[in-house]
Amino acid sequence: MQPEYGYKINNLIVDYHPVNITSNEFSFRNVTENHTISVNFSKMLTYVIKIGYLKNGSISPSGNTSVFEGSDQTCTIIPANGFRVSCVFIDTIPIGPVTEYTFSNISADHSISATFSSSVKPELFPNPFRQGFSLNIRSPYDKQYEISIITLGNRIVYHNSEIPSNTTVTLTPEISPGFYILNVYYKGKKAAFARIVKN
Repeated sequence: MQPEYGYKINNLIVDYHPVNITSNEFSFRNVTENHTISVNFSKMLTYVIKIGYLKNGSISPSGNTSVFEGSDQTCTIIPANGFRVSCVFIDTIPIGPVTEYTFSNISADHSISATFSSSVKPELFPNPFRQGFSLNIRSPYDKQYEISIITLGNRIVYHNSEIPSNTTVTLTPEISPGFYILNVYYKGKKAAFARIVKN
């Protein structure tokens, strides 16, 4: 049983009785008498994935996309050259700097939008930390960065010269509890900083 495009099986009647099916197939087994089979089709509902305002990037597929109920739709978030994904919003709810999102088993209209940034941003978790923390240097470019952790008195207590951008790494600096500043450098020039706390 094959519905036409845009239609679905509404109900199946076998020997005048409704039958529940999970696919488009039904088999008569060990046939010893005549049988009847009929099927009704209904038009599938359609929903819209709306693309919100974008600047310095795009989302593919572009424009508003019509999809059938129960289907999946994957959207790719593409920053312009020199920019990175800052935050993606699904139905106005922020979900973070992802580059792909899939709407699954769609049963309503949805919206997707994104913001983009040209800045370098170190993201740390947890902060405050006890043993160690995860660091992801968000950057428009795939580069190697250098970091240093300094005290409020400007004394370097930790240094690492090989931190890849847009990759989560785990660091376990052996430093005393207190307040610090994590500086990010590229080719000797400061690109960003973040305040961190060791408990």
